[in-house]
Formats: sequence, structure tokens, C-alpha cells
Amino acid sequence: MRGDNDEGFFVRLSTDFRDDGTAARLRGAALAVFIMLGLHTGKDGRCWPGLSRLATLTGYSRSAVCEAVGRLESLGLVSVERRAGAVNVYTINRFFHFGRGKNADGE
Repeated sequence: MRGDNDEGFFVRLSTDFRDDGTAARLRGAALAVFIMLGLHTGKDGRCWPGLSRLATLTGYSRSAVCEAVGRLESLGLVSVERRAGAVNVYTINRFFHFGRGKNADGE
């Protein structure tokens, strides 16, 4: 989708996600959408998968994905740039780290 998922590109989820209790509060569609957004995101922290694509990839309905995006936004985990006539642009605000390297440590 972005071209950033080439060999050597990594996505890492911070242990802060677990330690501050966010993982325990995030369930179902919201958790699935958060993870899927992270997996679509480039090193700039932005991505733009369509709602239908997110629904297909997570197994949740399009309406459930919309509600999940709203929940993620209200929790401050993602910001959404809504664009008329085009797909939304999502920015991951917390917990995910992106980069290039041979492994998750960037080595």
C-alpha cells in the first residue's frame, strides 16, 4: 500500500501500550483497527487505508470500523484527517515506532 513495508522496514509496538493500561481498555474492533493502522503506517506515522479495506482485513463491518476509528480518536491514539471525496489520512499518535533496519532493533 505505501511501499514502506519493503524488506528492512519494521513496526514496533511499545510496551507502554501494555504498561499504562491501554491494552486492557482497547478491545474488539478498536484493537483490530489500531493494529491494522499500525501495520499500514510508514515511518512518518501516517497511512490511508480505506474503511472498506480495514473492514476486510479486520473482519469487522464497515460501521464497526467507523465506530472503532472514533474510539481511537477519542482516546488520542490516532488523529484523522478527513478528506471529502478521498480516503482519510490516519496518524498514529502513540505506542507504534517505525523505521528501517535488519531487525526490530534497527540493527
